Amino acid sequence: MIRDARVLRAGFVPREVEHRDAEVNHLSSVLEPITNREPADTAIVTGPSGTGKTSRTLAVHPGQDIEYVVVDDEKSSRERVALAHEEIETYDASYYETQLVRAVESVLSPLGWDGSEIRRELNGTRVVGITDWT
Repeated sequence: MIRDARVLRAGFVPREVEHRDAEVNHLSSVLEPITNREPADTAIVTGPSGTGKTSRTLAVHPGQDIEYVVVDDEKSSRERVALAHEEIETYDASYYETQLVRAVESVLSPLGWDGSEIRRELNGTRVVGITDWT
């Protein structure tokens, strides 16, 4: 009995592939330098059809963007990021706050704003509800 008809779609990628832990761990170790902002070795994944190649890897080409979320900027390994297709429970809000301030500062610095002034303004921001406008 099929519980989820999505598994029959051509593009379906399962979240888990059974009995491939050793292969996934090896691939992770080869690509780990990327999570430390260093170059990694080239990885080629081969195998028979239906063995989980597509579901455990990304088809990435030179220059192609990879979507990820920084989950803990203090870490310096694969634990620092989660790929966008992975189930993400939390993220590093302070990392994204810093990135936001840097981006705003790059636009507003010609007007005399610096990061500390931008942070002060952001900290003074309040949440506005629809009833505040009536």
